[in-house]
Amino acid sequence: MKSQKEEFLYNLAILLEKKYTIFKQTRVMNDFDRGVIHGAISVAEGLGIVSPEELQEVVEKANQKVFGMSLEERLTQYPSQKLTEEDYLDIPTAIRKGLLSF
Repeated sequence: MKSQKEEFLYNLAILLEKKYTIFKQTRVMNDFDRGVIHGAISVAEGLGIVSPEELQEVVEKANQKVFGMSLEERLTQYPSQKLTEEDYLDIPTAIRKGLLSF
């Protein structure tokens, strides 16, 4: 049985990989997805479930897996764009939800 920390880090890794994959495909990180990621990390930090170093390691691994580069490199090569609601709705639902990739 996984500890609370292991379970959280595992689920955070999955969440990051899904959201990063969508971002890689669309080049857009919408406010909701950004909020989900920041919220999960903030809660874990606030509850003391994981250390900042453990969180950074998960973020780095997810960036390596999806983009093949570090977070720092990804931030320079994939700058985030703000998305209007209309633009967001133009992205097919299956892609927005990570069910389909192209």
